[in-house]
Amino acid sequence: MEKNNQISGSDVYLNFVDELKVENNSAFMQLYQYYFPTVKKMVLSHKGSLDDAKDVFQDVMIVFLEKLRQENFILSASIKTYIYAVTKNLVLKTKKTDGQRTSLDYILSTDFLLEIDDTVEEEISKVEKLEEYIDQISLHCQKFIHDVYLKNKTISQIQKEYGYTTKHNAQNQKYKCIEQIKSLIKKNNGNFSY
Repeated sequence: MEKNNQISGSDVYLNFVDELKVENNSAFMQLYQYYFPTVKKMVLSHKGSLDDAKDVFQDVMIVFLEKLRQENFILSASIKTYIYAVTKNLVLKTKKTDGQRTSLDYILSTDFLLEIDDTVEEEISKVEKLEEYIDQISLHCQKFIHDVYLKNKTISQIQKEYGYTTKHNAQNQKYKCIEQIKSLIKKNNGNFSY
């Protein structure tokens, strides 16, 4: 169902969302397996602990399930983008309250759920803009960026697949590809951050 840490393929994706709606435990286990690292990384980068990351992930799942239960809810972004947006809101809310965990009542409130919708739209815009920039870089770098960031291949895998003699050479190529994107952003006076 999942390739390289992304649930993909429209039929598979819709089936997966349906499995989540009926609260299929194996679907939630897959969510944990694929997306907890994203939540953990954000929580730890904001000086949270592993336990905090687990708590935030649990809250993210509560919000996600609540949204899926809404009859008119349409998942307009990838699951990863949605989870990222909810996590971002929860982490920032916790920071504003000096580390106090957000209450379940607030997490399920209309205000918070509307904030999530706004954040998801912002993230979709960022992803779309980034995709526009990626489409403008060299084909080699497009493939390279796709393999590193979308397929989550390690530098060792990249080194072997692309025939680089050392990991350093592969990392150097990654840097050059990222610089191509940064150059385009500067040229377009973009204040882009992701």
